[in-house]
Amino acid sequence: MESDASCAPAYTSDLSEVIDTYQSDYWLYGHTHFPVDVIEGKTRIMSIRPV
Repeated sequence: MESDASCAPAYTSDLSEVIDTYQSDYWLYGHTHFPVDVIEGKTRIMSIRPV
């Protein structure tokens, strides 16, 4: 199956400008198929998955 980049905006959003501007301690989000735990500036970005 080929990847179709034209549908990517339906599944992702580039919010790096918002994160960089406000520098929250945490940015938490859900519905992922793999764990994410990274630090961007002063913000820890984490995917929240059910156990």
